[in-house]
Amino acid sequence: MLDVLDTRADLFANVSSATLCHEDMNPYNLVFELREGQPVLSGILDFESAWASTGESDLARLELWWFTCGGSDS
Repeated sequence: MLDVLDTRADLFANVSSATLCHEDMNPYNLVFELREGQPVLSGILDFESAWASTGESDLARLELWWFTCGGSDS
């Protein structure tokens, strides 16, 4: 795996920071608490489905699910 990452390093050159992504698009998998009136992430359920990536990976998965579940008119 490290060899693949080394040979494909150019693909990650523009990634400035990792984003927490989660395979299960269920809004109940994130637990927040309010601190000074602002929501703060305090826990993640089904953590084994989470990984560090770019946010676009979750958006792409959502688009794929929308397409395969008949959400698209095309």
